[in-house]
Order: sequence, then C-alpha cells, then structure tokens
Amino acid sequence: FAIADLHLSLGEDKPMDVFAGWNDYTSRLENNWRKLVTDNDTVVVSGDISWAMKLEETLTDFTFIENLPGKKIFNKGNHDYWWTTANKMNAYLKAEGFTLTLTGYDMEMGITTTIECNVLVPGETVLDAKLLGSMVSRMPAGDICIELTDEGQAKISGGVAEFEIPALNASDYPSLPVTGADNTMTVKCGMLREMIEKTIYAVSQDDKKPAHTGELFVIEPGSLTIVALDGYRLAIVERPVEAIKEIRIIVPSKTMNEVSHLLANDDEETVHISANRRYVVFTTAGYTIMSRLIEGEFLNYHNVIPNGSRTSVVLDTKEFIETIERASLIITERLKNPLRISFTEGKVVVRCQTNLGRVVDEFNAQCEGDEVEIGFNNRYLLDALRNARTEQVKLEISGPLSPVKVLPTEGSDFLYLVLPVRFKND
Repeated sequence: FAIADLHLSLGEDKPMDVFAGWNDYTSRLENNWRKLVTDNDTVVVSGDISWAMKLEETLTDFTFIENLPGKKIFNKGNHDYWWTTANKMNAYLKAEGFTLTLTGYDMEMGITTTIECNVLVPGETVLDAKLLGSMVSRMPAGDICIELTDEGQAKISGGVAEFEIPALNASDYPSLPVTGADNTMTVKCGMLREMIEKTIYAVSQDDKKPAHTGELFVIEPGSLTIVALDGYRLAIVERPVEAIKEIRIIVPSKTMNEVSHLLANDDEETVHISANRRYVVFTTAGYTIMSRLIEGEFLNYHNVIPNGSRTSVVLDTKEFIETIERASLIITERLKNPLRISFTEGKVVVRCQTNLGRVVDEFNAQCEGDEVEIGFNNRYLLDALRNARTEQVKLEISGPLSPVKVLPTEGSDFLYLVLPVRFKND
C-alpha cells in the first residue's frame, strides 16, 4: 500500500528543472531518456549519463557545478538543479532494524513513509516505483520478500509468484533537502481534506502564471484560508484554526492532490503542517510529504469580489446541476457556445444553441431584485455547483458582465466566483 502511494509523487517523463530555462522551446523526449531534442540544442545522454551539451544560449543563466557518475548538477540563483536516472519514476528503499523506509522524490515533492518488516540483511536500493507497486498489489495474500542479488537485480516474491527487476545504485538517489520548516499548525484530516476538495478544481493549468498553478494558504492566528483561481473562477474556503505561525504560502496543486490522497481516513486524525518561505511539510497517517513552494505574487483576490448585488437567487443545487447537464448535451469541445441563463421572478430559464441543436429548460427558484440574463461556460458553472455540496445555493449577481458569487444559503462555508461569458451580439 505504501509503495503504491509513493509512486504517485514521482514526476512524469519530462525534462527536470535543469531544463526550466528552455520553456520557450519545443521539446520531445525519445528513447527512454536517451535524447532530448529542442529547436536549438541537443542533449545526448548515454547509459552512464555522460553528456554532450551546447550551453551557448539556452543555459547562459545556469552555472555548471559538477559532473558525477549518474548525476549532473547546475546552479541558478540560490537553487541547485540535479538530474539523475535514479530518482525519476523510482523509489528509494532502505531496510534496517525492523523497518523499511520508502521515499519518492521528484526534486519538487518528496514523500516518505516507514513500515514494519523483518530485515534479514540491512541494505538500500532504488527500484521502479510504479512497477514495484503493481507487482506488490497483485501478489497473493501473505508476506512479500525483497532480495538484492550480486548481479544488481531485485527479486520480489510473494507466495509462488516471483519477479526479478533491475535495482539501481542507492548512492545516486538524491537526498531530501533539510527544509528548516517551522511548526505552523495542526488541523484535523477531515477539515483539510474538505478544504482541498472544495478549492482544487479552480487551480489554473496555465504555466504562464505559475503562482496560480497552486493553492494559496493564508495562515493567521485564528484561521486558515485556502484560495484557488484560474482567471475564470475563484474558490475560497476559510475555517477557524489555532495557528502557531502567521504566513502566506503557495502550495503546488500536485502536492495538494497527494496530501488529500494520503490523509487518514479517520476525519478526527490530525495533520501537522510546518512551513517557511521555501518549503511546506505535511505529516499525517505515517507519511511525511515535503514540497517546494511556488514563488511569485498571488492575485489580491479581495479586489475581484463584487460588493453587494442587484439580484439574489436561491435555488436547488441538484436541480440546477441537472438542468445544466441536459443543456450541455449539445455543447462539445469544438462547439463551446455559452449557456444563456435568465433569472426572473420565480424561475430560472436555461437556453443554448449550437450546430448540434437548440435547448430550452427551466426550473423554479427564489429570485429577488433585477431580472438579468447572463452567459456562462457550462463546465465552470457546473464545477462550482458540484463542489458546493449543499442542497441549496445562493447566487449574488451585480450585472450581466460582473462575476457571479456562489454562496451557501446559510453561514460562510465557501465563496465561489464564476466569470460570465460575453455574448457575441453584446
């Protein structure tokens, strides 16, 4: 189970951070890390990681430090960048005493856990994490035995099944950084999981604004606020907590997904959060999740939230979702016409027309204030409604082109904003 969880933290087959300066170039990875081809440069990596590289233009802002067997190190600013075959898609295993420690690390996020085991001979190795996890999950019930051979292979056996896979040199695996993160707060797993799930959908997928590809944690003495936005919608969830340290950090969405996955199933269990300006560490359920933070300025989200409203609508969440889902049947990736939604006294009318056809639907709702018609991206509106997880929601509308607030009918459990779509004839 631990191995299956760990492989989720390891990166996809793509260039490491050492190539971060090549974002303006198109690249493709071929032959299992053998060659990286870009518009202006070619990096050829042989089996022992010897390098042929032109550093004339693309890497002028990097300083070459060291070339070691199995790894290459560069420096840019205050950051060291390591590239090695031992860490991408692999897990580090160390057996000693009566424990097996497993570590997954992709140079941005690391996950460590320790499980009890019977160690016959202490040792350490690096194995393909995904393959190992798949093997273990399909073994017959009972004990799993891992044995290293003198030929550099690892034998994994369970019951009558036995696998043999390559084992890499553990000394080539990069050590997790000493984060120096300060104890910041302790919250219940159920609370943090809910906050992540209610906001993660709004994280930006656009790397042009790196700060918005993560979630903003605003930690204050009496509260924790998590914010996510992508330029089209905004999600804010705030909960009362007791915090030791006041800090604002931006945590990568990948890290937040892993934390949500690894939190204890018991909502009353706790997760300890430590943070500084460079790292955040989550400790829960036997796992330690360490992550680098995203640098940059997060949008001042308070400035985009409309004050007051001219129209207020209270409606049944499930009924609204089902109405939008029916209208979405004629919307495709190619035919992305907006929904036309009219809020009038006593009802909500949803219209849409594409080359596939035309739909008109309506349902009853409590509408107060000015009547208004607004265009919406169907997916953005559905995301907000589905993540509200309440029987009813309240929409506060300031006009046909102003962001629409999606709120609970009682309390302040969440605040969502959805940006309207301008009609072509407006």
